[in-house]
Amino acid sequence: MPTESACKRFAHSSCAGIRSVQQMKLHGRGKSSLHLRVKLSLIGLGACACLANLANASDADTNVDIFGQWTVVRILDTADIAGMSDREARKLISQRLEIGPTALKFAGESCNSPSYSRSMREPAKYLREEWHAKSGNLELPDPVVVIDARCTDLFLTGTGHMVFNWNGFFFSSKKN
Repeated sequence: MPTESACKRFAHSSCAGIRSVQQMKLHGRGKSSLHLRVKLSLIGLGACACLANLANASDADTNVDIFGQWTVVRILDTADIAGMSDREARKLISQRLEIGPTALKFAGESCNSPSYSRSMREPAKYLREEWHAKSGNLELPDPVVVIDARCTDLFLTGTGHMVFNWNGFFFSSKKN
């Protein structure tokens, strides 16, 4: 760090702190003014933290309808391309899907840090564009609430009922 005399002679970037203290002295502001500014900054940071916690709480409140344990009831359909066989998919019937604030867990796999962002979509178009699938057998309302769980989409079909895709298969599930 340059000395105060060097800062006076050269406009060095590391002199900013020394210059601001000097300017405060010139304008009659001393330690008490600096302390007040620091306190106000800390209060502002505290307010930001509170607002962030409120935002997280509202996210949790928004997703209370999906958080919890779900049971796979049946296979509704498959996409044009699937990552498992019909036999493997049938083994997932009666399995539990766990949806929580930090992860979605199913079939021994975990999707961490899902956003659970929601959007209203027209099912036929959305499924054709995003999943290369048809909506006819999925019993989805039009429009449907689509929830992005990072590794898959969740489709709300009614209170306590949901459709989700896993490895190209669309499963109907019921909340426990």
